[in-house]
Amino acid sequence: MWARLKQKPFSLWVIAAGVFYLGLALLGLIVLLAIRMGFMFGGGILLLLLIFVAVFFIAGVFVLREKRWAYVTAAAVSLVFFFLNRTEISSTIANPADAFFWLGFSSVPALILVVV
Repeated sequence: MWARLKQKPFSLWVIAAGVFYLGLALLGLIVLLAIRMGFMFGGGILLLLLIFVAVFFIAGVFVLREKRWAYVTAAAVSLVFFFLNRTEISSTIANPADAFFWLGFSSVPALILVVV
């Protein structure tokens, strides 16, 4: 099994790592916000984020299996996530004292790498 994983191109690893990172970062954000403000915070915005997490993980698994539709799915979900959250990301990046600065500052390069 490990021999097959070593034969995969580096670009595949970059896409999969970016998608898995975004999924794990959002999962951490969901857990943190659910503990602080309840699971129905913001009218169910955490449920929408949970859907993004699931799609990121599914796309990551199938990218490692070299499915062509997974590349398109990973890029499309990354673009949709970025455009839906561009105002929050930009306001978070503008304020380094924000508690979620790490997420905004690290998710933009990951999104760019996945799309490219």
